[in-house]
Amino acid sequence: MPDGEVSFARLGDARWTWVAPGGDDDDDTGLPSRFGYRDSMYSAADGLFYLLRLDAFMCSLDLNGPSPVARKVLNYVPKSVNPTKYLVQTPAGDILQVWWLKDYIDSSTPVHFPPDYVDDGERGMDPCLEHNTI
Repeated sequence: MPDGEVSFARLGDARWTWVAPGGDDDDDTGLPSRFGYRDSMYSAADGLFYLLRLDAFMCSLDLNGPSPVARKVLNYVPKSVNPTKYLVQTPAGDILQVWWLKDYIDSSTPVHFPPDYVDDGERGMDPCLEHNTI
């Protein structure tokens, strides 16, 4: 299945069911786009799934009926295309988007690493690369 498409399976289903995109009509109940979804979560508070797209667009997905019904929750955010986004539900039931932005910084200062910390090449990690989360 291509990256970022949406499918689901209910208990007892023999296979996955692909959720098709809808039309351009605001009253349409299909997904607004075919791909680009990066995270999903289930909310026990309202019995809906929530989907988060690459561009920060968010929609709910109701799987309680005979066919899936998608509804827009939040329109896309311009200049927000970042693959590292997550949905989190607060104890109060609110749903938050968490964006993780990474900035890679090369250090010109030599650093000594203990021998047991230095990568042996199997994991492919560079011990001199510092990851800073903004």
